[in-house]
Amino acid sequence: MVEERDGLRHQLQEAERSLASAREKLEMGETSNKQLVAQINYLTQTNESLMEDIDDVNERMSNELANCRQERSVAEVRCTQLETHCEKLTELELETWKKISDIYIFIVNSYTQYGKIR
Repeated sequence: MVEERDGLRHQLQEAERSLASAREKLEMGETSNKQLVAQINYLTQTNESLMEDIDDVNERMSNELANCRQERSVAEVRCTQLETHCEKLTELELETWKKISDIYIFIVNSYTQYGKIR
């Protein structure tokens, strides 16, 4: 009977140690779980903040792209106007050179005929 009692005490002590070890592991697990929950909350907030930043950047870039397209359209219209103006100036230049040439020919012919008349 004494041996049985000693055996039971020994088993009880082993059970208490196992229970203490299990409680310690449970506390460590709970602490680890709390830390993971805190990290998840932090990462969730960070992710939400980053998503807001991305949305803001996308909106700004979209506005800038729209402005660039509008400015490009205005520039294309201006280029067309300038090309048309250059073509008109080129035509005027050619007409002016033709007139100068005609005047030069007239002067040369007049000079030649004046020389013949004398």
